Amino acid sequence: GVAQLGSLQTAAGYQAAPHPAASALPVWAIGWDHKSVLLNVCDGGRWTRFRLPKSSYTYDADHGWFTEWPRIRDIGDGQGLRSGTRESRPPMLLMNMHGMFFDFPRTFSLAHRAGIRPISTHHKIVVDFAEWNGGIVMACDDASKMHNPLLGRPQSNLWFTTAAQLRELGAPAGWGGVWLGDRVTAGEPSEPYLLAGFEKRVVHLSHDSPSPVEFILEIDKTGNGQWSKYTAITVPAKGYAWHVIPERVRGEWIRAKAGSDATSASVYFHYASPSRGKYSDAPFSSLARAEKPARLSEGLLRPQGDAAMTLQFAADSVEETGKVVERAYYVIGQDMQVRKVQDPTAEQTLRTTATIRQDFEVDAASVIMKDAKGRRYRLPKGAELFTVLGAERPRRGIREVATERHLMNIHGTFYERPWEASGGLAKIRPLCTHNRLIHDFCSWRGMLVMSGNLAGEKSEGHYVASDDGKAGLWFGNVDDLWKLGKPRGEGGPWRDTAVSAGRASDPYLMTGYDKKSVRLRHDALRDVTFMIEVDFAADGSWHTYGTIAVPAGKTITHRFPEGYSAHWVRVRADADCKATAWFVYE
Repeated sequence: GVAQLGSLQTAAGYQAAPHPAASALPVWAIGWDHKSVLLNVCDGGRWTRFRLPKSSYTYDADHGWFTEWPRIRDIGDGQGLRSGTRESRPPMLLMNMHGMFFDFPRTFSLAHRAGIRPISTHHKIVVDFAEWNGGIVMACDDASKMHNPLLGRPQSNLWFTTAAQLRELGAPAGWGGVWLGDRVTAGEPSEPYLLAGFEKRVVHLSHDSPSPVEFILEIDKTGNGQWSKYTAITVPAKGYAWHVIPERVRGEWIRAKAGSDATSASVYFHYASPSRGKYSDAPFSSLARAEKPARLSEGLLRPQGDAAMTLQFAADSVEETGKVVERAYYVIGQDMQVRKVQDPTAEQTLRTTATIRQDFEVDAASVIMKDAKGRRYRLPKGAELFTVLGAERPRRGIREVATERHLMNIHGTFYERPWEASGGLAKIRPLCTHNRLIHDFCSWRGMLVMSGNLAGEKSEGHYVASDDGKAGLWFGNVDDLWKLGKPRGEGGPWRDTAVSAGRASDPYLMTGYDKKSVRLRHDALRDVTFMIEVDFAADGSWHTYGTIAVPAGKTITHRFPEGYSAHWVRVRADADCKATAWFVYE
């Protein structure tokens, strides 16, 4: 973790406190474990630990390399990042940890625990940040050479932004818990977990004790360390329960107690926030839509390893019918001009070494991906054209554009995938659904570059046409992707699939989606009961969400409660049959 003195901020940074004042100042230290983000506070010579949600699992490797450098730092924003208006409270510091920016109060101590608020989620690896010329400048690790053969040399740059622009990134969301498979003692409270700042909140509770266990949830409403009972939830023997915390329930922190000793106890939260309505087509209007055939230029991208840090682009001009009518080779330099170059050897090398092979399969039900161990996971489908193009002109699926994690462009949706050391495919999260014909993408000079643009189209400040007018590329920031559209799609583990009684389906992604429902049907001549199971911690532990009886010849639609979410969902049927479990994410 990173420790900083809580009240000695100066224009030059944090400094040591003069004796005897140092003993009265709190010290903050941030880190993480397998359950959540950790905030340790030393106040009055005593350490107390608080827990906050993770927005991303990509930092989780045990060796700790992927955390980069967590920070709590002054950015000179006297208005407060969360609201953007002056308030009576002291100006906030900025905290960055596990893919989420937070407002952090300068006065945070054991007596004053209120004020930590999530600002936004992000995909970039942010190493450090500081106020500069009235804005914020962030140092980033944009792409590394490790396990990245399509990168000629590492790419890193500065990110110039503002407090207002940070609020326009991904809406605050995350997961974490106070207990995860722990042995707990009756009456002993857990550590506090952040409650404030998120509007959609669900808590998952489970244990494997042979008798029912009552879990008591308590809330610190004002951040003064005084706790009051919110509710009690009884979980059956070796069972599972869930509870959606209504928006009207307010407080700074939440914690849990068990009414009796329990083994393998979990109290784990999923938080989300509504879409911010910042989606805009204008910055992305040059990117071809899957629903609207058009003439476009697409092609392969590779940053070179030369001293000039040039970018190669092997372009194909494609007609509305999908026929490639012309090929050309372009080089982009530091002036960002897309220049046509006659270099057949370089072009052929690029087309050979950067060949795209589809990273997934598609069946009637959904997209299928496999992890390094061959385990299957299913994802929602986007536009049907992506299935057709998978055989004819596959899109780039997986590539690193921010170091130590992958960006996945799968069937019209961008996902973030951790490296295997941090959980791999099992711990992905969706970023946005675009349904654009993005052909290739890469990190170059700190920017995200994408091919698959309409011929002659112009995006607001993002599209650069080639000097011959026949091709072009989109340039921007990877965190511009949040503006493309919230994650959505449909599909499922089964679609008229022959299933065996009691056998679980493949896992199907649930996290990161808003309005969720499932349609269930079968061809059996009697009622069939479907069991819906969830994995809320993305650790392969499954719990029964509920059972639904489906009469013969009927289709039953179940809508998940607003605010309910888990990481993965799967289905079982209690009879051999052909079954459909079709999830719709709106």
